[in-house]
Amino acid sequence: VVSITSDGFQMENRIIQVNAGNNWHNVSKPQPGNVEGTVYFDENENGGIDDGEEMADASIEVIYASTGTNKVVETISTDENGRYETSEFLPGNYELNVTKLPGYETVTTVNIEENKTVSQNISMEYAKIKVTGETIRDDTNQPFDNVTINFVVDTEVENNTANESEVQSDSTGAYSVELLPGSYVVSAIEQINETGSIITYTFSDKLTLSIGQEDTVYNIALKREE
Repeated sequence: VVSITSDGFQMENRIIQVNAGNNWHNVSKPQPGNVEGTVYFDENENGGIDDGEEMADASIEVIYASTGTNKVVETISTDENGRYETSEFLPGNYELNVTKLPGYETVTTVNIEENKTVSQNISMEYAKIKVTGETIRDDTNQPFDNVTINFVVDTEVENNTANESEVQSDSTGAYSVELLPGSYVVSAIEQINETGSIITYTFSDKLTLSIGQEDTVYNIALKREE
């Protein structure tokens, strides 16, 4: 197996046949290529770029992924029309980590080809919001451990961008989850044995997360059912 890198970029990685008496192997450095395109947010979800959907000043990290080192080789920004063009790099697999903070982000992959400009438009997604908190008893504030918390899309809200998710609190009652902006119906239920009787504790509430919202603390206080 011949594996050759130059400045962290892979020039060759393949199996060659070695015959008796041959102790040399020529390697030609490939011609570089690059990527260009438009970054946009598909507001009307029609799968294409419409006027006004272009995203200016989005930051793009170009990450070389062929060797597994995930080296950031360049950081650029889109222009006023959402256009971008990378520098020229050796052929291989790359990731484009695109952010327009605090509200939008995405990661896409691209294969840069030798001596070519690859055209790739990038559709942005809503940035997820980190939600943390504790599961506790409403009457005593004591922590509940290993409680399953359900974040369900609120169907009463039109054009809801939420995405259903589930998380379990840890042994201390703490939980952490990343959610898309939108409106959620949050619920949890826990049954425990208290002096030989099974007691049920429940929680139900609504949570709304805005686009670009900062990390949020949201405690789950379960009430005892009588």
